[in-house]
Formats: sequence, C-alpha cells, structure tokens
Amino acid sequence: MIWGAAAGAVGLLGLGSLYWSLATGYMGVVAPMTAAIGAAIPVVAGFLLGERPARLAVAGVGVAVVAIVLISSGGAAGWSEKPQQALQVFAGSAVAGIGLGMFFVFLQRVEASAGMWPLVSARLTSVAIVLVVLAVVRPVFAGRSTTQSAVAGALDMSANAFVLAAYDGGLLIVVSALASLYPAVTALLARLFLKERLGAGQIVGLAFAMVAVALISMA
Repeated sequence: MIWGAAAGAVGLLGLGSLYWSLATGYMGVVAPMTAAIGAAIPVVAGFLLGERPARLAVAGVGVAVVAIVLISSGGAAGWSEKPQQALQVFAGSAVAGIGLGMFFVFLQRVEASAGMWPLVSARLTSVAIVLVVLAVVRPVFAGRSTTQSAVAGALDMSANAFVLAAYDGGLLIVVSALASLYPAVTALLARLFLKERLGAGQIVGLAFAMVAVALISMA
C-alpha cells in the first residue's frame, strides 16, 4: 500500500505535467518525449536493482528506445518562433517523464500477493492531492471536459492494472520498455484526429516499435 501511495503521488505529478505540456497542441511530440524519459528511468533502475534480461530482450529494449526517439522526431516546426511554448513542451515533458518513470519503478516494487490493492492506494493518494489543489484553485468545469476526463481516467486505470499484472513475473526493464511504446498509438491518433503529419523518422520509429515488441516477446 505504501509503494502504491508513492506511485500515485509521482504518477499524479507526471500526468499533471503531461497535460500541461499537451496544452501547447504538440500532442505528437509531447507524448513521445515524455515516454523517452519515462522509459529510461526504469531501465536504469532495473540494472541498478540487479536485473539482467535475456540478450534478445535487451536488444528489444534498445530497439524500443530508438523507436521512441524516432517517433518524437516530428512536430517541432515553428518552435524557433515560439520559445516560451517550446520551453513549456521540454520542461513539462521532462517532469512528466520523471514522474511516470518513477511510477513504473514504485509499482514494480509491489509484492505479487498484494493483487490490485496498490492501485487503490495509488488512486486514493492522487485523488486526495487533487482535491486539495482543487480547493485552492477552484476551476470551472465544462461538461464535455468532465466526460472526456472520466473516459481518460477509466483507460488510465485499466492500463495500470495490466502493467501491474505484467510485473508479476516480469522484469522492470522489459515491462516498462513495452509500456513506454504507447507513443506509437498516440502519434497515430494525433494523425487521425488532429491531422498532425507523421514525418519519415516517425514512420520508421513505428516500424521499430513493432520490431521491439517482437524481439521482447520472443525472449
């Protein structure tokens, strides 16, 4: 429960910074940059904790990191004319990556016998912090935003449940690398719904992402 609470606190920091960065409109860049930083932290932590994945899995993790970098290569046009917006993207993405990366690390420390209770602890902690912030900020909610937030929250908790289940017998390095490939989906959705163009590097990155999944799955 303590590890879950810690995960909820850093996860909230990561998500808050992610949403703040997404407000710039560069969805196809913010998410991959966040994932690149978020993926590096569990990999380093895993090695420090003594994890030594199979060679094929290590190769897959390496390909995944390359894929994340390639996918984050597009969408930066015009930033030289908007330095403040660029700073928001980079600073927010860095903090978001650190928060989400530590979320993976803390969640992996949970014992398998705990089941899904750590997620309950994580969500109670994050909700408590949010309520305190809302009491101070007192924002005005729009109906459409509330509905979208509810859907996002349901998807977020579902993803966390799958990640926690994957850690039961799975290595921090491998599971976190696979989970950090979500920018591939984000980039595709940004292309479909926001009409953001995918550059050549991003397309290659998507191909690398599929190779990484295949390598890790065969390990």
